[in-house]
Amino acid sequence: MNQPAIKVAVVVIIVAVMAGCAKKVPPPTTEQPDRAYQATLETCLHDSRTPGSGADELIRACTTVIKSEKTSKADLLQARKIRAGAYYAAGKVDDAIKDYTEVARFSPKDAAVQKSLGDAHKRKNRCDLAVADYDQAIRLNPKFSEALEARGDAFVCNKDYTKAVSDYGQAIQLGPKRPELYLKRGNAYLRSDNTAMAARDFGEAIKLRPRDAAPYIARGGIYMERSQYNLALADYDNAAQLDPKNPDVFFQLGMAHFHRQEYDSAAKDFDRAIQLNPKFASALDGRGNAYMRQGEYDKALQDYSRAISLNPSYADALDHRASVYAHKGNYDDAIQDYSSVIRLDPNLVGAWIGLGNVYMSRGQYELALQDYEMAGHLDPGNQQALHGSKEAMLEKAKQDNARELSIQRNLSNEAPSQRSN
Repeated sequence: MNQPAIKVAVVVIIVAVMAGCAKKVPPPTTEQPDRAYQATLETCLHDSRTPGSGADELIRACTTVIKSEKTSKADLLQARKIRAGAYYAAGKVDDAIKDYTEVARFSPKDAAVQKSLGDAHKRKNRCDLAVADYDQAIRLNPKFSEALEARGDAFVCNKDYTKAVSDYGQAIQLGPKRPELYLKRGNAYLRSDNTAMAARDFGEAIKLRPRDAAPYIARGGIYMERSQYNLALADYDNAAQLDPKNPDVFFQLGMAHFHRQEYDSAAKDFDRAIQLNPKFASALDGRGNAYMRQGEYDKALQDYSRAISLNPSYADALDHRASVYAHKGNYDDAIQDYSSVIRLDPNLVGAWIGLGNVYMSRGQYELALQDYEMAGHLDPGNQQALHGSKEAMLEKAKQDNARELSIQRNLSNEAPSQRSN
């Protein structure tokens, strides 16, 4: 074979080899990108149904789906709805509101979306907007008990307790009967001063869920207001057994024992509340009161001082400590504490009377009279203020007479010496 022929043969072989190699490289396709999109779509639309799915992962996946031109209108709407829920779960409520608003625009008859939008507005304390959203949800589905309950919550937020009671009642009628609804309606009744209906609802909540401490605590508070301390103790005892780590329960137990004049038991209950929450200023003040009634004034002073160190503006603790100082004869300290109380709350009648009592003990009757008169001005029928004013006037008159007699006596003693000169 001559040389040109060899060159041609080599070229043919190279071309053939290249052609064979070319056959092994697949042509560009959209198969892999499509597979990635489908996986993202699956994460967005289906992982959201799995409890515990990560909100951030859902947000990323659904955002990709929403931005993709491949997404159908139905999937787009669903992806935005799911992303709204993920935003809400992640605490990004403003973003959730934007998504729910967009979904509601394209799906105006979706009661669940309107309810979710209301939830988001309520979480931002935009309770009027929440009520409007729930109104729309209920118009679309009058038997939407969750929306009725949520609107009741929004009415409570707006302090419209009568409407809240009505919504909770409708939700109860639609069923199923849940203790939370009775507890919520009971609290709404309580805030509208209907304690009889509140107690009844708390009782219903207890029947439905006897192992829940919350309705016992709530009903116990009503019994305390009615001075039915035995009934209050029974409810608080049940609550303490069900929720033994709750310092508020033991504080209420202590208050019930205190009002029954069972000061030793009260002190023990306050002890437990303080053990559970060492910064519980009200429990320290309560235990101080129990100690004071038992004559343990130094212990009382320690507790009042601890309560005040935790909350320097705690007027009740300052008032109580002032009374102990006065009892112990520490009048300067008592005056300082009573003055602090009055600065914090000038309308606290007891502080004016206490300050007047201290000045009486020091023989400063004019100052005492001023304080008693201020107490009488704030509470015209207050017997302590009236009695204190009379006592102060009498003692002041005696003091003035004694001073006048002393002056006259001094003058009469000076006269003979002047004559002799």
